[in-house]
Amino acid sequence: MNVENIMMLDDYDIDYSALSDDILGQLALGNELYIATSALNELSRRNPAVIVPVAWQIIVTEHGDYYLQKLAMELLFEHVANSVTKFVHQNKSGLQNDKLVQYANIIQSAKLAQLPA
Repeated sequence: MNVENIMMLDDYDIDYSALSDDILGQLALGNELYIATSALNELSRRNPAVIVPVAWQIIVTEHGDYYLQKLAMELLFEHVANSVTKFVHQNKSGLQNDKLVQYANIIQSAKLAQLPA
């Protein structure tokens, strides 16, 4: 099934888990905003590395509505935060007083603050 055929369906009629990463990326950048948001969510669950260019495209072009742009920003920041934290953890000895260590500490604190009490 191609993107045009999928876009004619209602959001709840689409089995996003059966679609390829490429199709999901195209749907996330499409004009049907419920479908775009659902496709972006599925893509983020499945392949976080693919989410970066799609989320970035949504943000820089101001594509979609508030909800799609907010989701794109959340996913992009989450991916970047995880990458920074991983990099700092793997390179602690060489980064002792570096700004990246400060950023990683802020990220770690924010993640801990989100944990249920």
